[in-house]
Amino acid sequence: MDITGFNLSSGGFSINYKHHPHITLLYSDNCPFCRKIKPEWNKLEENYKSKYIFDLIDCDYEQERAMKYDYRALPTIFIDDIKNPPIKKEGYMDYTELEALLKKDTTPVENDYKITVLLSKTCPYCIKFIPVLEDFKKTYSIPIEEVYCNNEPDKCSKIRGVPTTKIYNGDNELDSKGGFMNLDNLISYVNLHIEDLDKYIISSKLLKNNKKDLNIYINPKCPYCVKFEPIWNKFKERYSLYYNFNAIDCTKNNEACSNAKIQGVPAVRIMNGSTIIDQHVGYSNENVFEKFLKKNITILTLSVVVTQFCDFSKKMLKNISSFKKKYKNIIDIKIVDNTYTNEFKLDNKIISYPSTYIHSEDKIIKSMIGVIDENELKEWIFYE
Repeated sequence: MDITGFNLSSGGFSINYKHHPHITLLYSDNCPFCRKIKPEWNKLEENYKSKYIFDLIDCDYEQERAMKYDYRALPTIFIDDIKNPPIKKEGYMDYTELEALLKKDTTPVENDYKITVLLSKTCPYCIKFIPVLEDFKKTYSIPIEEVYCNNEPDKCSKIRGVPTTKIYNGDNELDSKGGFMNLDNLISYVNLHIEDLDKYIISSKLLKNNKKDLNIYINPKCPYCVKFEPIWNKFKERYSLYYNFNAIDCTKNNEACSNAKIQGVPAVRIMNGSTIIDQHVGYSNENVFEKFLKKNITILTLSVVVTQFCDFSKKMLKNISSFKKKYKNIIDIKIVDNTYTNEFKLDNKIISYPSTYIHSEDKIIKSMIGVIDENELKEWIFYE
């Protein structure tokens, strides 16, 4: 550190130091993304060596130094600046991304999102859209303004039809979409234009990935409810990736059971918003109940993308092997070898190995990079 001056006071003096923040790269020559980032790193160091202290840690030969850092993938960059919160970034970045990381403003950006839906009281699709909007409001705290063109024609002068959904950030219109959408479509559309939609969730009933609700209506004094409880709990553990499991005690919540027109317990319903997808009344054994659950879902895939030359990939393969035996009927587990070419077609911008994805046939639901153990993997898949 360089001394930049002194502060004198009646109590003595203090010394001001010029602090150069540290930027540290953890890498391995066995990692293809590390080899790719090395020239970018060298260029960054040449241009910013007067402002940052650059530190390069070879994890193959400097394991003791590397162990001081919390990392699970390579390459990983740490920036330590006493004026701002520390920054950690995993995976490959080109020079532009590295430079942007140095200049990153850590002050949170406040977004002012809102949704405006233009409707008509005589439009059948608008009438159909209103309960969808109500379900959305129950789940997300983003304000929705419903504008009826019959009453406010000026606001509808530039649209081609109703319903039309507009997304704003402050006064800036982000996008506009015409036509009816069900709840799944609406959430997907909003998610495209609003950063970190999950943080706006206000209900525990509809969580990320747009899972369906699985409601069971019970009476604690009912012998078949008591008999069914361990089966319910068992599948609650297994299928929480696909369903939100909700138990409704009709002796404590008689109004909910009455409104749902429950005529016998135990009664299980699969719900999408306010729509009943399927239902089953009475006791069922494990085989019958699992068939009931499976026929209403599309089994998702867990793809672990690895390379033969990465030590973290090898660790992840060991961790996934025991997990695969336990959950092979719950999620389709695939190992994708990317040693020579990118075999994982849903993501053409992989930045580190291992990279793990939960996805349908054509859509990534969530992803992560780095190695985690079996328990962490279970938490990430089913509960995160």
